[in-house]
Amino acid sequence: KLLPPAKTHFTSVGGNAGDFLPHYSGGLASLPLLTNAAAGSGSITWDDPEDPSNDGVLRKLPMIYQVKDALYPGLDLEALRLLYGQDNIAIKISATATTRQKSGIMGINLGGDFIPTEHNGQIWLHFRALADERYIPAWELLEGKVDGNKIKDHIVYIAATAKGLGDTAHTPLGELIPGVEGHVQLVEQLMTGDSLSRTPWENYLVVVTVLGSWLLLWIFQNRFRPVWSVLLIMLLIAGLVSLAGWLFHAHKMLLDPIYPSLVVSSLFVVMTVPLYLQTEQEQRWIRNAFSRYVSPNRVKFLQENHQQLELGAIYRECSFVMTDLAGFTALMEKYEPALLCDLLNEYLEGMIKIAFRHDGTLDRIVGDAVAVMFSAPLLQPDHAARALACALEMDVFAQKFSHAQSHEKNIPFGVTRIGVNTGNVLVGNFGGKTMLDYRALGDAINTASRLESINKQFSTRICVSGSTVAQCNRFTGRPCGLLVLKGKTEAVATYEPLTEEQLRQPYVVEYLAAYALMEAENPEAIEIMLNLAVKYPDDPLANYHAKRLIRGQRGSRIVLTDK
Repeated sequence: KLLPPAKTHFTSVGGNAGDFLPHYSGGLASLPLLTNAAAGSGSITWDDPEDPSNDGVLRKLPMIYQVKDALYPGLDLEALRLLYGQDNIAIKISATATTRQKSGIMGINLGGDFIPTEHNGQIWLHFRALADERYIPAWELLEGKVDGNKIKDHIVYIAATAKGLGDTAHTPLGELIPGVEGHVQLVEQLMTGDSLSRTPWENYLVVVTVLGSWLLLWIFQNRFRPVWSVLLIMLLIAGLVSLAGWLFHAHKMLLDPIYPSLVVSSLFVVMTVPLYLQTEQEQRWIRNAFSRYVSPNRVKFLQENHQQLELGAIYRECSFVMTDLAGFTALMEKYEPALLCDLLNEYLEGMIKIAFRHDGTLDRIVGDAVAVMFSAPLLQPDHAARALACALEMDVFAQKFSHAQSHEKNIPFGVTRIGVNTGNVLVGNFGGKTMLDYRALGDAINTASRLESINKQFSTRICVSGSTVAQCNRFTGRPCGLLVLKGKTEAVATYEPLTEEQLRQPYVVEYLAAYALMEAENPEAIEIMLNLAVKYPDDPLANYHAKRLIRGQRGSRIVLTDK
């Protein structure tokens, strides 16, 4: 269809306006009757075909359109031209960009008034809420029910406002308005000067924000804790949002805080993530290195409960495994120290790995002796069972290690003796502000050490207290005796752990029967135990008790006179 004649004369100052306007290939004209009767022609389209960011929300309206090769004013600019009685509209153009303006259209001169615009001739709308009282239904006008003074000396737009016609638009306020409302608000803002404008220095703000944020983040990350960097970014973003709000309300200027906020957040991520990864790597290295000196479960506990790095202790039931390597001191006099050092380190490494595998805490290493505790610092309801399982695995490892050294290197590596006990101790951090030592203090750990030593008298490898056995439902073993440790009055029941297969062996079955007679102080126990010692010369407990009974001792109670 033929376009309506352009009834406005445009003059461009500083360049060609068409270079900066969106181009339309055609348009729809009004009815010839209306076109011929109208004093002007204005476009009402507000969709920009060249704007990829158009999201369907009405935020701005063009003042000038280029349709094919002709310039047309927007409906609102044309309404003002007719209101002011002007024939000409001057378009001011800046062919080169400045610090305050992009290259393009700077504004429009109309009747001596300068209307600033965006570089593409558009104006941002300063929306107010929709006011229904400003609308007059057509039927009231046609029936003569409208007071003429209500529309006298006003610019009146005639439009279809029914939602079903599809001429609606969403505003930044979230309202769904008739399309004509955007033109009403624009012409009103042009007359009152209440329109919005973009900040000309927004790009410079982004640059300054990025550089300033980078500098501040660098300072904060090198001098302060990470939480301060997070607070800094939050303050910067809050500042940008507050600045945007202040410019909007005080100066009617639009500043989008989202883009610079995203830039600041991205900068924070870019600077913080490598630092975090580096710190995490360093902490992992320290954790791995520290775990060589402290039990891994202790390190993990301190990481999760850093407040526990304080002086103090608690009373708790724990289980302990004490080990000692027999005859190692004598080996030091016969073999090269470097050779024995390597052997000892290999031996201790295997023992400690077993302790850690059962989630035990390494209490200390004294020479070739290892002390492991369970249920500290982490509470372990099955600490007794863990301790017993750890001791059994240590015994298997120690026997294999000793056998390997004796046969492969011809080094008589000694027997490992192990004591296991359960009891209440004071466990926690001891020392002072300069040095902390996490350990357990109490009779229970001393008893475990004494049980380890008693293996030498019993000629056994493992000795477990009755307090530990009582908490191990699947314990299999045989009693060793009721020990009254030096300086104590109460006896400690002791046991040698055995496998199910060992428990069924004749020497064990007969020993248990003989022990029951000995425990009951039956006179026949002496002869039976002596016969067992002769019949099973490799049974250490039968031999030990046979010697006791020959010396005149009775029962299963054994009073120790030394440590």
